[in-house]
Amino acid sequence: MPRTRTTPAASSRGKKADANRDGNARQRGGQVSYAELVKLAKRGIESHTAAANELGLPVTSVSMLEWCKALVEVGVWEEIQPTTKAVQNAKDNDRNRWELIAARADISVQAARDLYGDEEEVKAAAIRGRGASNGDDNGSSKSKTTKTTTRGRGTAKKESAAAPKRARTLAERRAANRRNPS
Repeated sequence: MPRTRTTPAASSRGKKADANRDGNARQRGGQVSYAELVKLAKRGIESHTAAANELGLPVTSVSMLEWCKALVEVGVWEEIQPTTKAVQNAKDNDRNRWELIAARADISVQAARDLYGDEEEVKAAAIRGRGASNGDDNGSSKSKTTKTTTRGRGTAKKESAAAPKRARTLAERRAANRRNPS
């Protein structure tokens, strides 16, 4: 029995997305009103991506700052005072995004960054937010050990055994293939 092909509009996913889509969103250029975001937040949707999917729009069409303001209005997040201590606590301890901090303090994103500290501290906070154990390793959790050795005309950094050297010449590649047991 031959299989029939369905178009995206005829599939169940397409019907669901069309049913949830705001009819005027496309005419507005994909912009979503603040009232629509508050309605979604009241329904219990806490994810920016889930809200965009519910509206049938790409995530980039839903402003992160407006979504965070809606979450604060509904009561998912508490408001904070626009002080340096409160902003640092929200960023470091609560691990909030800048948009959420701005929405909680009712200030702009740039004002939230300015309250946090100077440019170096803001960069360090961005690195810590990416899973770094401390601000010294620039977001990578793996550390490489390097040794400086001399080879004839200068110094070269030698990588540890965890990171094998890539063979560059044909002779080196052939030699490397001979050592490969597989």
